[in-house]
Amino acid sequence: MSLYQIRWRTALAGAMFVMGVSLALIAPGESLAADAGARRKVIIDQDAFGPAGSNMQAILMLLQARDVEVLGITIPSGDGWRDEEVSQTLRLLEIAHRTEVPVVPGAVYPLVNTPARTKIWEALYGKLFYKGAWMESWPDEGAVRRSPYHADPFFVPASPAGEPKLHPAAENAAVFLTRKVREFPGQVSIVAAGPLTDLALAARLDIHGVLFLSTHDGPRMRIFDRDGIEATMCGNGIRCAARYLRDRGHVTSPHFTIQTLDGPKFVVAEGRWVTVDMGQARDYRCLSADRHFAFTGIAHLVILRDRLSVQAARSEGRRLRYDRALGASLGHPDGLHVNFVRVRPDRSLDVLTYEAGVEDVTPACGTGSTAAAYVCARTGSTPLPARVRLLGGELVIGMRDGSMTMGGPADYVRPFMLDWSAETCLPSTQTMPSITPTIAARAPYAPTRRGSTA
Repeated sequence: MSLYQIRWRTALAGAMFVMGVSLALIAPGESLAADAGARRKVIIDQDAFGPAGSNMQAILMLLQARDVEVLGITIPSGDGWRDEEVSQTLRLLEIAHRTEVPVVPGAVYPLVNTPARTKIWEALYGKLFYKGAWMESWPDEGAVRRSPYHADPFFVPASPAGEPKLHPAAENAAVFLTRKVREFPGQVSIVAAGPLTDLALAARLDIHGVLFLSTHDGPRMRIFDRDGIEATMCGNGIRCAARYLRDRGHVTSPHFTIQTLDGPKFVVAEGRWVTVDMGQARDYRCLSADRHFAFTGIAHLVILRDRLSVQAARSEGRRLRYDRALGASLGHPDGLHVNFVRVRPDRSLDVLTYEAGVEDVTPACGTGSTAAAYVCARTGSTPLPARVRLLGGELVIGMRDGSMTMGGPADYVRPFMLDWSAETCLPSTQTMPSITPTIAARAPYAPTRRGSTA
């Protein structure tokens, strides 16, 4: 199935740090006696040029550390080509008797640079001293050599250390990184000691939800959050859906209607800019001077603040999202999206949204921006249309004939292929397989449909 990832920007959740390392001499297996509960979970992302050398020594140090549990080693091209480095790493694990550690192939090529582009740069600014796998001849300085040079990224020359019998993991490094970070939220450290290509690709894959579109009997949209729960509406998602349907020729006019679980939504898709009629804001309640509730396709708590910070929004948002008594009192015991809003002197809005289902502050939330603008207009803080500034960009929220409107861009990130078997597609209209089962398991209650009052 051909899919398109259309942008509302996301970032890889989890810590990343770069570490300088040296060889540690510990007897094989000695580190395994350490208390497993106190060990730091680490993924090594390393361009493992070998045999021996500092790259391999860095890996050995972490493998033998008493307080480290190595979840896997991801390998991008860097000092050498990926497949050659994967082979060297597999042989290293055999020699070190650590064959239980998976080696996961990563990026072969850079995302932007090319040999031709590098040569143009050198012609303009001078020869580069070091170019990793693109080094055609080695300088006299330094001890590392590759002989002979080969430009084939998939050629694996014979190694003095011998050929490994161990095989690499079938998984891709970017998928492995995101899967492990979600499996152990807040517990994984990534030792990024090589090019950051694998991390960049993992960040692209760290999606907040999946849209399913149908054109049978007219355009329809369904959205499943990261935790596998179906949501009634997604403002960013419907803009992406509208542009995709228009660009792919599934609709002939820029003006059309998309059916959602929150009812039909009229959209206007003009190039990259999409405007959505969100319908009337419902069930408004003033809880206090700085705390309000509104339903704009999803249940939203709106909190007015003089200052905003992502860290504070994440902490307080998580607490309020899981306040079951608060949610139940508002008719949404499955939890709320929580929006933190600051009104600027020019009466535009800054908004941070902690989203249920994603379980974090997200770069942008269309229904949250709509709720925030509605509340601020209703309380006299700002007129409509209102400019809303988000971590991922800007939206324009207005009102026409009592119905809220949301306008903003939808940009393509990249096409990709997703393969699944029929067995993985459930016939139920209520649930889909969770792409982050650990997050769903941590939730104190798990509804089958988010946003519905049923």
